[in-house]
Amino acid sequence: MSCFKKVAPVIALAVLMEAGSAYASGFQISESSVTALGRAFGGAGIVGDDASAIAYNPAGMSLTEGTVLQAGATAINIRSKVHGVSTRNIGGSVSGSTDPNITAIVPNAFLIHRYNDKINLGIGFFSDYGLSTEYANDWFGRNHALDSRLETLKVNPSISYKVTDNLTLGAGVVIEKASARLSQGIPVVPDPDRYAMVKGDDWGYGYNLGLMYEFTPDTRLGLSYRSVIRHQLEGHFYNPYGIKDIHANVDLPEYALLSGYHKINDKFAVSGTVKWTHWKRFQELNIKDDQTNASISYTPEKWQDTWYFGVGVDYFATDKLTLRAGWGYDNSVISSAEFRTARIPDSYRYLLSIGASYKVTDNLLIDVGYMHIFMDNANINNLYENGAFQDRLTAVYKSEVNLLGLQMQYNF
Repeated sequence: MSCFKKVAPVIALAVLMEAGSAYASGFQISESSVTALGRAFGGAGIVGDDASAIAYNPAGMSLTEGTVLQAGATAINIRSKVHGVSTRNIGGSVSGSTDPNITAIVPNAFLIHRYNDKINLGIGFFSDYGLSTEYANDWFGRNHALDSRLETLKVNPSISYKVTDNLTLGAGVVIEKASARLSQGIPVVPDPDRYAMVKGDDWGYGYNLGLMYEFTPDTRLGLSYRSVIRHQLEGHFYNPYGIKDIHANVDLPEYALLSGYHKINDKFAVSGTVKWTHWKRFQELNIKDDQTNASISYTPEKWQDTWYFGVGVDYFATDKLTLRAGWGYDNSVISSAEFRTARIPDSYRYLLSIGASYKVTDNLLIDVGYMHIFMDNANINNLYENGAFQDRLTAVYKSEVNLLGLQMQYNF
């Protein structure tokens, strides 16, 4: 078990990187593996060619031999073109356009150790929820949003147990830190450069479960579940009139993953994944004053559950080089323009990806992956109210996303 002590500084370094923008449905992050990114997350957790099973399906850890350290990061670049109008009952209407361009880094680190023929132990550091949107202080929708950030970090010790030659079970416990920051313009303040901001953080706890059934060494199915984590974010409301202590309840929803993998022959393998996320939990964002329990900011969300479908193919070009590609589809959490906000202008997504793994030495494997996400236009027709002030934002978002990941695996 001394290997855990040897690699701890490497894992700590990866965790210190910033967790960034979400690009699965809502503010969910799927990029816990660069290898999986290259096949659009088809077969996530049960392919057995990297250590990310901890994040997707802990039963898949049984496919790992020896002791494997993995660390990687994915850069996410979001480009949008926004045009529309802000219609206010005080101060008239403002129309305009803006081109927000955001780049964020999503890191991950995993360690898996084969304890014996039946048991594998592991620990993962990753994020599966996050958000980053940012606008200029003078954009036409400033009353709705300026800066929106949610950063999470999961620490996930896990175990897999091989019940029979065919059936493996897995489980883990989750400790999660969540930090949030939201800001927006305040129309009642004469100074246009002043804005309100809320900041809060919290620790939460949960668990994950998984099973994998191997029909043959080349054909297997996996089913996994990750629990809801309930956060009561506590922090401060900063505004031109002072500072207030605030709190807000945010449930990061549970989700389930069904994955399949089949190696057709010595050259090709196919994989697929279906993912369900219980986004119906997110019906409102209600930020309250600690002293009075009155709402400082209330936003109805009315989100719906989502489904993700991904398929991938691997081509084993040589003993050292594997090439892969994938396609995915992700439906939106938002069913109408009325509940779509400038903080999360979510829409339907279509994903294309490619990737490669190269075995540098018998112990070292390098992975690269690239994904392009095509997004449907997102229409907003959202009303913001603050006392007697009202502002209706009507806008259209045209967005695309590019993801580029790099990852290292080392087998001790």
